[in-house]
Parts: sequence; C-alpha cells; structure tokens
Amino acid sequence: MKIKSLVVGLTLLGMAALFSSCIGLGTKFSTPTDDDLVLGKIKPDDALKRFGQPYAKTTKATRDGAYTIYKYDFALSSFGTVSSRVLLLEFKGDVLNAYFWWSSFSQDKTTVNTNVFEKLQGGIGKLAKAEVLAMAGKPSGKGYCPSTIGDFKENCETNSEIWDWYMEDHYEINGDAKTPKSQQLSVTFDAEGKVAGVQTVEFRSLGTARFFSNQ
Repeated sequence: MKIKSLVVGLTLLGMAALFSSCIGLGTKFSTPTDDDLVLGKIKPDDALKRFGQPYAKTTKATRDGAYTIYKYDFALSSFGTVSSRVLLLEFKGDVLNAYFWWSSFSQDKTTVNTNVFEKLQGGIGKLAKAEVLAMAGKPSGKGYCPSTIGDFKENCETNSEIWDWYMEDHYEINGDAKTPKSQQLSVTFDAEGKVAGVQTVEFRSLGTARFFSNQ
C-alpha cells in the first residue's frame, strides 16, 4: 500500500479523543534520537528497552528474508487540538533495516523542505547522501532495500536505499474543522550512493492521523 493512500490508523482513537478535553491514546513514547535509528545496528531488544512494547508487531517471511515490524503510536487531545506521534521500525533478521518516524506535536514536529526539490532533481546521478542531508535536513525515514514498508517496497525494485521526509499538521477541532495538511519528500539512491530519483507529494489526511503500512 502506498504511503499517500493509506487508510487512517488512528481515526477511531482520535475521534474518541475529540470528545475529551485532555486525553492520551495509544502507546506513549519519547522522541527517538539519531542513536536510536541506526540502520544495520539497532536490534529489536534495543528498541524494546528504549521504547517499550510496541502497539503492534508484525512478522513476515519473504524470499528476501525474515522481517519483524514494530509500530508505536500515540495521540493526544488537548483543548481542541489532536496531535499524534508515530514510529515504525522494520528489522530484517536481527538488525534495523528501515524506519519511519513522524510527529505533529509542536515540540518535535517533523518537517519537509520542499524548496530543495528542484536542486535535488537536478542532482540525479550526481548528489551523494551527505549533500542531500546538507540540503534537505535530517529525514523522517530511511530504508535499505529490500524493504516491506509501503513506498519503500515499491521503490526498492531499482534502488539500494530510500530516504523520506514527512510532515503532518495537528488536527484542530472548531466550527470549521479542516483535515490536516501533509507533505512528503522522497529521495532514492542507487548502488553507488548517488541520487536516483526525487518525488514530492502534498495532500490532505483523511482523519486525525495516518499509519505507514507494511502491507
């Protein structure tokens, strides 16, 4: 399933929260640090010690290997605003193969700099990962190929690694409540570590929060 066409994961939880002045739902977890998200190094036990038990756990056996996916999510309704935080960790074998993390909380909100799209596009076949990092900032997600995560899986057919930036506004409840705006920037890398493709998407969410599916 593509990231931009996912079924809302926290709709029921979020809508229930709208009727309370201040309530938290899901699995509360703290903002991950760079050390928590090192591909090829972090193990499932490391994640459990750092974030606790996940909201959901999925295991898959494919021709590419055995995968375990941990999903953490948390939504908070407070004074007419619903904010959410989601962390998806994919382990291949016993090490972190891919992750996706985003938040609409003001203190750790993930962002997207779509102004760099043309520069990134012009750097296809030229720009290295360090240059992309300097231009676009720290990504919300990274994945080695192959991966079972949404758009990662689709784009892994001809690439070796994928970076994603994702932003979603918090949900405000008022007389003219609007669904939150979301933006996504994706960059793929070839086997030599050079930019192979760039894509940006802007859309309106279907509800209070979205899950990044591994289906």
